[in-house]
Amino acid sequence: MSGEILVSERVYKTYAHIVDMLESPPEGYHFKVERGQRVIDFVEKFCHPSKGAAARKPLKLMLWQKALLQAVYSFVDDDGNRLITEVFLTVARKNGKSAIASALSLYHLTKDGENGPEVYCYAGKKDQAKIVWNESVKMIKKSPALNKRLQCRVNTIRCDGNDGDYRPLASDSGTLDGLNCSFAVSDECHQYNAQNGMYEIVHDSMSARDNPLMFIVTTAGFIREGFWDKKLKDC
Repeated sequence: MSGEILVSERVYKTYAHIVDMLESPPEGYHFKVERGQRVIDFVEKFCHPSKGAAARKPLKLMLWQKALLQAVYSFVDDDGNRLITEVFLTVARKNGKSAIASALSLYHLTKDGENGPEVYCYAGKKDQAKIVWNESVKMIKKSPALNKRLQCRVNTIRCDGNDGDYRPLASDSGTLDGLNCSFAVSDECHQYNAQNGMYEIVHDSMSARDNPLMFIVTTAGFIREGFWDKKLKDC
Protein backbone atom coordinates (compact mmCIF):
# COMPACT_ATOMS: atom_id res chain seq x y z
CA MET A 1 0.00 0.00 0.00
CA SER A 2 2.99 2.31 0.57
CA GLY A 3 4.34 1.74 -2.93
CA GLU A 4 7.55 0.06 -1.77
CA ILE A 5 6.52 -3.23 -3.43
CA LEU A 6 5.44 -3.08 -7.07
CA VAL A 7 2.17 -4.88 -7.81
CA SER A 8 -0.50 -4.83 -10.50
CA GLU A 9 -3.53 -2.56 -10.26
CA ARG A 10 -5.76 -5.58 -9.61
CA VAL A 11 -3.61 -6.75 -6.68
CA TYR A 12 -3.48 -3.21 -5.30
CA LYS A 13 -7.28 -2.89 -5.41
CA THR A 14 -7.65 -6.26 -3.69
CA TYR A 15 -5.34 -5.22 -0.84
CA ALA A 16 -7.07 -1.83 -0.57
CA HIS A 17 -10.38 -3.65 -0.17
CA ILE A 18 -8.91 -5.84 2.58
CA VAL A 19 -7.55 -2.78 4.40
CA ASP A 20 -11.01 -1.20 4.24
CA MET A 21 -12.48 -4.35 5.81
CA LEU A 22 -9.82 -4.30 8.53
CA GLU A 23 -10.73 -0.73 9.43
CA SER A 24 -14.50 -1.24 9.08
CA PRO A 25 -15.42 -4.95 9.14
CA PRO A 26 -18.71 -5.92 7.47
CA GLU A 27 -21.64 -5.87 9.90
CA GLY A 28 -21.70 -8.92 12.12
CA TYR A 29 -18.07 -9.88 11.42
CA HIS A 30 -14.77 -9.37 13.23
CA PHE A 31 -11.12 -9.76 12.28
CA LYS A 32 -9.56 -12.35 14.60
CA VAL A 33 -5.92 -12.71 13.66
CA GLU A 34 -5.54 -15.94 15.63
CA ARG A 35 -7.95 -17.74 13.28
CA GLY A 36 -5.69 -17.16 10.29
CA GLN A 37 -2.57 -17.80 12.35
CA ARG A 38 -3.93 -21.22 13.33
CA VAL A 39 -4.03 -22.19 9.64
CA ILE A 40 -0.55 -20.80 9.00
CA ASP A 41 0.85 -22.69 12.00
CA PHE A 42 -0.73 -25.96 10.83
CA VAL A 43 0.72 -25.61 7.34
CA GLU A 44 4.21 -24.69 8.51
CA LYS A 45 4.34 -27.34 11.26
CA PHE A 46 2.83 -30.42 9.62
CA CYS A 47 3.10 -30.00 5.84
CA HIS A 48 6.25 -30.75 3.87
CA PRO A 49 6.66 -30.08 0.13
CA SER A 50 7.44 -33.22 -1.86
CA LYS A 51 9.97 -31.86 -4.33
CA GLY A 52 13.16 -29.82 -4.45
CA ALA A 53 15.66 -28.80 -1.81
CA ALA A 54 12.90 -27.98 0.70
CA ALA A 55 11.30 -31.45 0.52
CA ARG A 56 12.74 -32.56 3.88
CA LYS A 57 11.73 -29.36 5.65
CA PRO A 58 8.32 -28.04 6.79
CA LEU A 59 6.60 -25.83 4.23
CA LYS A 60 7.70 -22.22 4.64
CA LEU A 61 4.91 -19.92 3.48
CA MET A 62 5.77 -16.80 1.52
CA LEU A 63 4.49 -13.41 2.64
CA TRP A 64 1.71 -13.28 0.02
CA GLN A 65 0.52 -16.74 1.09
CA LYS A 66 0.32 -15.68 4.73
CA ALA A 67 -1.56 -12.52 3.74
CA LEU A 68 -3.98 -14.63 1.69
CA LEU A 69 -4.67 -17.02 4.58
CA GLN A 70 -5.20 -14.19 7.06
CA ALA A 71 -7.63 -12.48 4.69
CA VAL A 72 -9.60 -15.68 4.09
CA TYR A 73 -9.69 -17.21 7.57
CA SER A 74 -9.65 -14.30 10.03
CA PHE A 75 -12.90 -12.50 9.14
CA VAL A 76 -15.50 -14.43 11.16
CA ASP A 77 -18.85 -13.86 12.85
CA ASP A 78 -19.70 -14.52 16.51
CA ASP A 79 -20.21 -18.21 15.76
CA GLY A 80 -16.81 -18.51 14.09
CA ASN A 81 -18.20 -18.80 10.56
CA ARG A 82 -16.05 -17.22 7.86
CA LEU A 83 -17.06 -14.19 5.82
CA ILE A 84 -15.11 -15.52 2.82
CA THR A 85 -16.66 -18.59 1.21
CA GLU A 86 -14.83 -18.59 -2.13
CA VAL A 87 -11.27 -17.81 -3.21
CA PHE A 88 -10.17 -17.29 -6.82
CA LEU A 89 -6.37 -17.45 -6.90
CA THR A 90 -4.51 -17.05 -10.18
CA VAL A 91 -0.73 -17.44 -9.95
CA ALA A 92 2.07 -18.16 -12.40
CA ARG A 93 3.58 -21.62 -12.54
CA LYS A 94 6.16 -22.71 -9.93
CA ASN A 95 4.74 -20.49 -7.20
CA GLY A 96 3.62 -23.30 -4.90
CA LYS A 97 -0.09 -23.35 -5.71
CA SER A 98 -0.38 -27.15 -5.50
CA ALA A 99 1.49 -27.22 -2.21
CA ILE A 100 -0.73 -24.67 -0.47
CA ALA A 101 -3.90 -26.25 -1.92
CA SER A 102 -2.77 -29.67 -0.65
CA ALA A 103 -1.93 -28.30 2.79
CA LEU A 104 -5.27 -26.49 3.12
CA SER A 105 -7.11 -29.67 2.12
CA LEU A 106 -5.43 -31.49 5.00
CA TYR A 107 -6.26 -28.65 7.39
CA HIS A 108 -9.94 -28.81 6.47
CA LEU A 109 -9.93 -32.58 6.75
CA THR A 110 -8.50 -32.54 10.27
CA LYS A 111 -8.61 -29.16 12.02
CA ASP A 112 -11.38 -26.89 10.71
CA GLY A 113 -13.92 -28.11 13.25
CA GLU A 114 -16.36 -29.53 10.70
CA ASN A 115 -18.26 -32.69 11.61
CA GLY A 116 -17.90 -35.34 8.92
CA PRO A 117 -15.91 -33.10 6.57
CA GLU A 118 -15.99 -33.93 2.87
CA VAL A 119 -12.98 -32.51 1.06
CA TYR A 120 -12.61 -32.71 -2.71
CA CYS A 121 -10.02 -31.71 -5.27
CA TYR A 122 -11.75 -31.50 -8.61
CA ALA A 123 -10.72 -30.87 -12.19
CA GLY A 124 -11.83 -31.70 -15.71
CA LYS A 125 -10.01 -35.05 -15.69
CA LYS A 126 -9.13 -37.47 -12.89
CA ASP A 127 -5.37 -37.27 -13.58
CA GLN A 128 -5.43 -33.50 -13.06
CA ALA A 129 -7.61 -33.80 -9.96
CA LYS A 130 -5.14 -36.25 -8.41
CA ILE A 131 -2.16 -33.88 -8.66
CA VAL A 132 -3.14 -31.91 -5.55
CA TRP A 133 -4.52 -35.05 -3.86
CA ASN A 134 -1.27 -36.97 -4.46
CA GLU A 135 0.69 -34.06 -3.03
CA SER A 136 -1.45 -34.34 0.10
CA VAL A 137 -0.64 -38.07 0.34
CA LYS A 138 3.08 -37.30 0.17
CA MET A 139 2.69 -34.64 2.88
CA ILE A 140 0.97 -37.17 5.13
CA LYS A 141 3.77 -39.70 4.68
CA LYS A 142 6.36 -37.07 5.63
CA SER A 143 4.52 -36.07 8.82
CA PRO A 144 4.42 -38.58 11.72
CA ALA A 145 1.51 -36.67 13.30
CA LEU A 146 -0.62 -36.72 10.13
CA ASN A 147 0.41 -40.25 9.22
CA LYS A 148 -0.81 -41.47 12.60
CA ARG A 149 -4.21 -39.81 12.21
CA LEU A 150 -4.98 -40.30 8.50
CA GLN A 151 -5.38 -43.39 6.33
CA CYS A 152 -4.34 -43.12 2.68
CA ARG A 153 -6.31 -45.44 0.42
CA VAL A 154 -6.47 -45.78 -3.39
CA ASN A 155 -8.80 -42.80 -3.98
CA THR A 156 -9.60 -41.64 -0.45
CA ILE A 157 -7.81 -40.12 2.50
CA ARG A 158 -9.77 -41.06 5.62
CA CYS A 159 -9.84 -39.30 8.99
CA ASP A 160 -11.56 -41.61 11.50
CA GLY A 161 -11.36 -39.00 14.28
CA ASN A 162 -14.11 -36.88 12.69
CA ASP A 163 -15.49 -39.25 10.03
CA GLY A 164 -13.86 -37.16 7.32
CA ASP A 165 -13.01 -38.09 3.73
CA TYR A 166 -10.86 -36.40 1.09
CA ARG A 167 -11.17 -37.51 -2.54
CA PRO A 168 -10.11 -36.46 -6.05
CA LEU A 169 -13.09 -35.75 -8.28
CA ALA A 170 -13.54 -35.16 -12.00
CA SER A 171 -16.29 -34.91 -14.58
CA ASP A 172 -15.21 -38.36 -15.83
CA SER A 173 -15.53 -39.88 -12.34
CA GLY A 174 -19.00 -41.30 -13.01
CA THR A 175 -21.89 -40.21 -10.76
CA LEU A 176 -21.42 -36.97 -8.85
CA ASP A 177 -24.64 -37.24 -6.86
CA GLY A 178 -24.74 -37.19 -3.07
CA LEU A 179 -21.88 -34.79 -2.41
CA ASN A 180 -21.96 -32.82 0.85
CA CYS A 181 -18.78 -30.81 0.38
CA SER A 182 -17.22 -28.74 3.16
CA PHE A 183 -14.00 -27.73 1.35
CA ALA A 184 -13.08 -28.01 -2.32
CA VAL A 185 -10.04 -27.23 -4.42
CA SER A 186 -10.69 -26.47 -8.09
CA ASP A 187 -7.40 -27.08 -9.87
CA GLU A 188 -6.52 -25.42 -13.20
CA CYS A 189 -9.98 -24.06 -13.98
CA HIS A 190 -8.54 -22.27 -17.04
CA GLN A 191 -9.05 -25.62 -18.81
CA TYR A 192 -12.82 -25.56 -18.26
CA ASN A 193 -15.16 -24.28 -20.91
CA ALA A 194 -17.82 -21.75 -19.95
CA GLN A 195 -20.49 -24.46 -19.57
CA ASN A 196 -18.44 -26.75 -17.33
CA GLY A 197 -20.83 -28.13 -14.72
CA MET A 198 -18.33 -29.32 -12.11
CA TYR A 199 -18.18 -25.99 -10.33
CA GLU A 200 -21.98 -25.78 -10.03
CA ILE A 201 -22.28 -29.35 -8.76
CA VAL A 202 -19.64 -28.92 -6.07
CA HIS A 203 -20.79 -25.41 -5.15
CA ASP A 204 -24.42 -26.50 -4.76
CA SER A 205 -23.34 -29.44 -2.60
CA MET A 206 -21.99 -26.96 -0.01
CA SER A 207 -25.42 -25.48 0.73
CA ALA A 208 -26.00 -27.68 3.79
CA ARG A 209 -22.68 -26.68 5.40
CA ASP A 210 -22.41 -23.80 7.88
CA ASN A 211 -18.81 -22.91 7.06
CA PRO A 212 -17.84 -24.12 3.56
CA LEU A 213 -14.94 -22.84 1.46
CA MET A 214 -14.31 -23.11 -2.29
CA PHE A 215 -10.62 -22.65 -3.18
CA ILE A 216 -10.12 -22.09 -6.92
CA VAL A 217 -6.42 -22.12 -7.81
CA THR A 218 -5.16 -21.88 -11.37
CA THR A 219 -2.70 -20.51 -13.86
CA ALA A 220 -4.12 -18.23 -16.54
CA GLY A 221 -4.14 -20.53 -19.59
CA PHE A 222 -5.16 -19.72 -23.15
CA ILE A 223 -8.88 -20.60 -23.49
CA ARG A 224 -10.78 -17.35 -23.96
CA GLU A 225 -14.39 -16.77 -22.90
CA GLY A 226 -14.21 -19.93 -20.84
CA PHE A 227 -14.75 -20.51 -17.10
CA TRP A 228 -11.61 -18.55 -16.11
CA ASP A 229 -12.77 -15.39 -17.91
CA LYS A 230 -16.27 -15.76 -16.51
CA LYS A 231 -15.03 -16.19 -12.94
CA LEU A 232 -12.66 -13.24 -13.27
CA LYS A 233 -15.58 -11.03 -14.32
CA ASP A 234 -17.60 -12.29 -11.35
CA CYS A 235 -14.78 -11.35 -9.01
